[in-house]
Amino acid sequence: MSADHILTEQVFKAAEGIDLTEAEIGHLRGCADCREVLSVLTRHNRLRLQKLAVGSLRDHLPIAEIWGHARGSDIDGVYQNHLGKCDQCTDVLAFCRVSTSLRQVIQMLKDRGLKIE
Repeated sequence: MSADHILTEQVFKAAEGIDLTEAEIGHLRGCADCREVLSVLTRHNRLRLQKLAVGSLRDHLPIAEIWGHARGSDIDGVYQNHLGKCDQCTDVLAFCRVSTSLRQVIQMLKDRGLKIE
């Protein structure tokens, strides 16, 4: 854990159900930014499971998928197809590539009044 926030990788794991340390839990209780990132990633996991069950994509890519793709992770064909057609998701991907944290991306999306998936 950094002095300011829980590492994004740890928050990803927590959203998937892996336990945080006591220090991380204590930090989470007092840090609205980390709670928001955890909330976004938890929603992402729920949406990902729904997409797998239905086999389609309703709206835009979840921010966690875009963040991971900007960091070199592969995305599946449904997401890749959407990314090739959606200027908004492509813009978010470009911002993720130059951002230093997922918190920064979430704040940018909120500042622009965009819905965070």
